[in-house]
Amino acid sequence: VGAGVLDPNYRSEIKVLVINNGEVPFAYNKGDRIAYVICERVCVPVIEVTDNLNATSRGAHEFGSSG
Repeated sequence: VGAGVLDPNYRSEIKVLVINNGEVPFAYNKGDRIAYVICERVCVPVIEVTDNLNATSRGAHEFGSSG
């Protein structure tokens, strides 16, 4: 079973696609637990575009420069 992401506005049935990548058959029966759903809260940030940034103690250094 692979992984997938559902859009926040998805309103239909959730289905599971099962693929056997092994060399021997694998049987499962109705009611077997073959997958699970992880529900995560999604935060959508408000992005503000600007041409001018205030000075900070960090300065103008980029990734990995603070330690």
